[in-house]
Amino acid sequence: KRILMLAGIVATAVVVPLPLVLTGAPAFLLARGLAGLATAAYDPAARAYILDATAPEERGAAFGLYSSAQMAGLLLGPAFGGIGAALGGGYVFPFVFCTLAVAGAALLLALTVFRRPAPLHVPDPATTPNPTAAAPASLWNRLLVAALVVNVGSYFAVGTYDVIWSLWMTALGADIGLIGLTFAAFGLGVVIVSPFAGRWSDRHGPVPLIVLGSLGAALAGILYAAVRDPVLVIPVVIFEGVSFGLLGPALYTVVARGTPA
Repeated sequence: KRILMLAGIVATAVVVPLPLVLTGAPAFLLARGLAGLATAAYDPAARAYILDATAPEERGAAFGLYSSAQMAGLLLGPAFGGIGAALGGGYVFPFVFCTLAVAGAALLLALTVFRRPAPLHVPDPATTPNPTAAAPASLWNRLLVAALVVNVGSYFAVGTYDVIWSLWMTALGADIGLIGLTFAAFGLGVVIVSPFAGRWSDRHGPVPLIVLGSLGAALAGILYAAVRDPVLVIPVVIFEGVSFGLLGPALYTVVARGTPA
């Protein structure tokens, strides 16, 4: 897990600035695809590392903090990128800034996770908050399948927004700074709510948060359709971020409970 985490984040630092050298749409798509592969190496390994390093009754809180940390990057990154580009850095600025940030993260990771082994917590039925929810022997079980279905449904909108968001905001009259601010607003909602949602999942169960988060994300999609002023998009984005802040840690709590070691 440590090797995959470090390899993924180092590879990300290498491929992120490639669009500055390999110009043109096909090369840009290739570079973004490589960045996606690098992230795909890091993220599952990091979540598995969290499972190894936390007790069963703490995993919701741990995943909440992890989601909060991820969205802190989404909060700060677009804000810095949009502002830096608007202040004169142009479209080169986000690539340079991101490369330096990821390289710093790789160094920090190397200095921490390789310093000592993470403690391995084996679930104990006597101390597990809900012994009946202990991980089953088979990977394909109703808990994991349910989490996958909810994840696909809830993040379908996110994938759609990745394609149309900047175009839609531009059509509403937003400039690059405001577009970056909307990404930051989404991250703000997740950053604030995720740690609390993770602790709630540990103590009271993840199902209510999954329901609330899914309904909130759906309502946000309806509200976007009614917005005509780009500034009014921001409160809806924050609301959607809060919804995903409720949903994310709860979903990964279900995955942790439904996954054999």
